[in-house]
Amino acid sequence: MQNNNTFIKQLLLLVLFLTFVIFISNKLISNRENTLLNDLYNSNSKHLKEKINTLITDKKNTNTAIAVSISKDYALVELLESKRPNKINLNNLSLDLRKNTNYKNVWIEVFDKESKLLYQSWKDKTDVLISSKNYFEIIEEVNVNQYDLSFITTVPVYKNKDYLGFIKVSTKFNSITKLLKQDGIESIILVNQNESKKISKPFTNIFYKDFYVANIDANTDLLEKLDKRFFDSLTSNYRLINNNLITSYDISDGLARLISFTDLKSIDKSSIKSFKLYSYTILSLILILIIIGFLFIIYKVGYKKIDRLNEILKHKIDEIKIQKQKVQTLLDSQSNIIIITNGDEIVEGNKKLLDFYKDCKTLDEFKEKYRCICTTFEEIDNKDYVIDKDYDGKNWAEYILSQENRPLKVAIYNSLNHLEHFSINVNENVDGFLIVTLSNITYEIDNKKNLEKLVEQKTSQLKELNQNLEIKIKKEIELSKKKDSIIFEQNKMASLSELLTNIAHQWRQPLSVITSAASGMKIQKNLNELDDESFNKCCDVILEKSQNLSNTIDVFSDFINNENELTLANLKIQIEETLRHMKLVLKENTIDVLIDIEESINVKIYKNRFKQALLHILDNSIRALNENCKGQRKLILISYKQNILTIKDNAKGTSQESIKHIFEPYFTTYHQSLGKGLGLYVVKEILLKPMNIKIIASNNKFNFEEIEYKGLKLDIEF
Repeated sequence: MQNNNTFIKQLLLLVLFLTFVIFISNKLISNRENTLLNDLYNSNSKHLKEKINTLITDKKNTNTAIAVSISKDYALVELLESKRPNKINLNNLSLDLRKNTNYKNVWIEVFDKESKLLYQSWKDKTDVLISSKNYFEIIEEVNVNQYDLSFITTVPVYKNKDYLGFIKVSTKFNSITKLLKQDGIESIILVNQNESKKISKPFTNIFYKDFYVANIDANTDLLEKLDKRFFDSLTSNYRLINNNLITSYDISDGLARLISFTDLKSIDKSSIKSFKLYSYTILSLILILIIIGFLFIIYKVGYKKIDRLNEILKHKIDEIKIQKQKVQTLLDSQSNIIIITNGDEIVEGNKKLLDFYKDCKTLDEFKEKYRCICTTFEEIDNKDYVIDKDYDGKNWAEYILSQENRPLKVAIYNSLNHLEHFSINVNENVDGFLIVTLSNITYEIDNKKNLEKLVEQKTSQLKELNQNLEIKIKKEIELSKKKDSIIFEQNKMASLSELLTNIAHQWRQPLSVITSAASGMKIQKNLNELDDESFNKCCDVILEKSQNLSNTIDVFSDFINNENELTLANLKIQIEETLRHMKLVLKENTIDVLIDIEESINVKIYKNRFKQALLHILDNSIRALNENCKGQRKLILISYKQNILTIKDNAKGTSQESIKHIFEPYFTTYHQSLGKGLGLYVVKEILLKPMNIKIIASNNKFNFEEIEYKGLKLDIEF
C-alpha cells in the first residue's frame, strides 16, 4: 500500500511537471505565433497600400495623358479658334474609351479663353455658360464636385502660343476598385463627411451614414462589420474584424479614404504553420524524453521489490483457491439450481445444475456445449416466461434483475425430454456478478393446468346451453342481412367486371409486344437469321412485359382486398391511384379528369372501399358522358373544399324526380350519369356508410374555361 502511494505521488509530480512544461511552451509558441501573425498582417497591409498608391498614381497619369491628347486635337483647336462650340463633339471619344479601356466613365468639359463653359460630354448641349478661372498650365487634382469624387486634370489649349481656352477631364475611382477586386480584395471609397455634403447629384447614389460611397460596385454590407469607433478614428493601421484584414488608405489628405477588406483565409500563413509544427514537434520529443527518463528511474527503484510482490501475489492466489472451494461446497449443498453468471457466460454452477443436464459431467463441458443456460430456455406463450433475447438493450439476466418483485419463470426440457418449469430469481453480488436461482415448480404448474381443464369443461357445458339461443339470433340476423348480401354480391360481380375490363386494357399492349417478339424470333429462326444478340434482346423484352402483366395483377388484387381498420390517408393520392387503374378507359373515351385538391389534405377512410366507391362514381359518369356528350368535350371535375369532396361531370344531368331515388336499390334510368341501378346505392350503403360519410346528389351548372356546362354533382361530406 505504501509502495502504491509512493508511485502515485511520483506520478502526480511527473504530471505536474509535464503540465508546467506544456503550459510554458504553449505560451511561448502562442506569443511567437501572434508576433509572426502581426508581422504578416502589417506586411500585407503595407503592400496593399503601396499597390493602391501605385494604382492611384497610374490613374492620375493616364487621366493626364487623355487630357493632353484631347488638347492637341486639331479639330478641337480649330473649333475653339473659330468660336463654334456647337460643333464640338467628344462623345464618341468617351464611348471608345468605355469600350476599349477600363475607363468606363470619362467626363470632358471645354472652356473658352474667357473661362466660359462651352461643352460637356455628358450633355447634348449646354444651356447655361458657367464661368471658371483661367488655367495656363496642367493641373492634376482629386476633387469633390456636385457629382462625385473624381480625378480631374485641367490642360490649357494653345495655338501658336495663343491661349484659346482649356479642357477638364474627369474620371472615377471604379477602375481602381475593380483591379483590387480581381485580386480578391473588396474595397469601398468613402468621401469624408464634410465633403459628402457638397454632392447634390450623386453619380453612384450610394450613402452610408454621413459618408458618400464613391465606387459604384461597393458592397455596403461590409461596412456593417465596422463599428462607430472605426469611422471616428479611420486609423491608418490595419484592423482584424470578422475574419477580415481591414486596411485604410488616405486619399488626398483626408478628402476621402479607401477601405479594403481582405479575407484572412486568402493570406498565406504557411510559414506560421511550419513554425508551429516544428515547435510542437520539438516539444513532443522533449516530453517523450522526460517520460522515458522517469520510467527508467521508476524501473530501477522498483526492480528490487518485484520478487517480494510476486511472493505476496502467490499467497493471495492460494487464498482465492481456498475461498473458491468453500463457495463451491456451499453452492452444492443447495436444493435449487444455482449459477453465477455475467449475463452472457456461466462463471460457476452447483451440483444440481449437472444433475439436471445429465449430458454434461463437468461445468466446462456444460459451458462448451451450451455456453449459457439461457440457450436452453423454451419459448412459452406467456409474458411471465423469460427467453434468451434482447429486452430493450438488456440481456435476460439484467431484465430479470430489473423486474422487482415480479414472479418470472423459465421452461427447460430435461434429459427425458419432459418440459419442466422453474421460478427464476436474479441477485447481484458485490463483484458485479449475477447469482441466478432456479426453483422447480413443475408440480404446481401441472396442478394449475388440471384445474384449468376442469374450468374449461364447465364453461363448455354452459356454452352448449346457450348455443341454441345464439343459433336462433344468428338466423334472424342473417335474414335481415340477406337483402344487403344479395346486393353486395351483385355489386361485387359488377366490380369484378369493371376490374377485368381495366386489366384487359392494361394487358393489351404488353401482350401485343410479347406476341410480336415471339413471332419475330420464330421468323428469324426459320430464316437462320436469329443471332445471340437478337435472341437475348427478344427474351429480355418478353421477360420485362411478362413482369408488367404480373405487376398489373398484383395492383388490382390489392385494389379489391378488404381491410378492417380506418386509416388516415392522403385524399389526392387515393384519387390519383384510382384514376391510374382507369387511365386507358378514360383515354379511349377522350375524357379529361381535372383534380383541384391540396397536397396536405388527409381523411380517415377504408382505403380500398373508398377506391371502389370512386370507381363506381367515375364509371357512372363515363357511361353518362358517352351517352350524352357524343362529339363534345367530356369533363369530370374533382375538388375538395371545407371537408366536402365534389365530383361533377358535364353529362347534362338528370330530372329532379330521378335525383330523389338515385340512391335506392335497383333504381335505374338509361340516360344522364346514374348508371344501371346498383352503383350509387352500393356507394352509399356498402362503402361510404361504414366510414360515416354523407353523399348528396344534385344537378349543377358550372363554368369552365368561359363555357357553361350542366351535369350531375355528387358532394361527399367527411
